[in-house]
This record gives sequence, C-alpha cells and structure tokens, in this order.
Amino acid sequence: MVLIQSTVGLPTSAANAATPSLRGEPTGGLVDQPAHLKYVEPCRVGGLYTASIVNTGVTVASLTLTTTAPTALANPTGSGVNIFVKSLTMGYVSGTFGTGQFFLVSHANGAVPTGTAATYLNNLMIGNTAIAKGLVTYTSTVPASGKVIKNLWISPPFLASSVFVPTEVMADFDGQVGIMPGSAISLQGITAAGSSPVAVFTWVWEEVTIAV
Repeated sequence: MVLIQSTVGLPTSAANAATPSLRGEPTGGLVDQPAHLKYVEPCRVGGLYTASIVNTGVTVASLTLTTTAPTALANPTGSGVNIFVKSLTMGYVSGTFGTGQFFLVSHANGAVPTGTAATYLNNLMIGNTAIAKGLVTYTSTVPASGKVIKNLWISPPFLASSVFVPTEVMADFDGQVGIMPGSAISLQGITAAGSSPVAVFTWVWEEVTIAV
C-alpha cells in the first residue's frame, strides 16, 4: 500500500527542481485538474511562436498543386527541434475569390521552401526574446514532391460587398501536424482565378527540443 499525502490550500509557486506537496481540498480529496489554461505551459516556457505575412497580403489567384504556394512553414535541417502546428489563419484583404479548395501540403526531407520571410514573427510569451527555429515565408517556392495531407477550407466566390463574407477562416490543428528538421508544410489549393483576390496568413506553432 502506498500512502499519498497532500496539503490543503491554494496553488503555490515553486522553483525549478523543487518538490512541492500534492494539493488537497478540505474534504480530503486530491485536487486533480489542469493547472492553467490549455496553452499556458508551452507559452510560459517560450515554446509558442506566431508569424504573419505583410498586412497588404498576397495573391491567392489561380492556385494549383505545384511548386508555388501563398505561404509555407519550414523546419530547417539541424534546427534541433520538432515543430507542432497549432493553427493557420487566412484573412480576407480584397478582391473577388475564385471558387475552389485549399489544402495543406507536406514536403518531407526536402529542400526548405524559399520566398519572402514573414514580416511579423513573435514569441507568444511577450517579452521573451528567443528566436524561432521555424521559418515562415510567403509567395513561396516549394519542392515539387509535395503531398496533400489535409483539406482545409473551401473558397466560395465572394467579395467585400457580398452578403456573407468569411473575412477570416482558421484551420486548428492543435498539434496534430508535426514537422521534423529538414521538412516543411505549405498552403496550396485548386482555385479559379477570381478577380485579384488577396489574403493575409498567420501561423501558430510550438517548438519542442529533440531529446538526445
């Protein structure tokens, strides 16, 4: 038999490597619940990052599954981390979107996509100056061997004056997609040209150090 003891009281704060007591409640129960909101811990340790492209946006006209992509997220060879994707958000800027479908495409063990680096890149623990290992680009050139791994959202023919305009759509992966060093993912699609459709994109991901 193992005797488990706990200390009744409010949450406490302890230094790294400390051994605080388990927390109990006044009727003798052991407190068993998430300590904080869902992403507090990866954010607290500086592992969550976000990157957005220029606020003027990029074109999403006449998309095809090819070697070009509106945006990509890469994990460079030798980064020492695995990247787990939280979400990808697309926001409407201007123009008339053509009908079609957007996809998430993988590029395993291939060349890192090239393109213009993301304009706004931050550690989501505001004040943490750690630099992300992940690389976000837009108007990206990606390896030709990409494979569709997930459909994301449809693109209806809408414009700013439409009765219903999905001004922002998000694919929430919640860590279901991981990127090893030397690999990448990109946003691609099969869409009609529309009329000068422009959008902005924001990636959110967690970087987890690879144990050696």
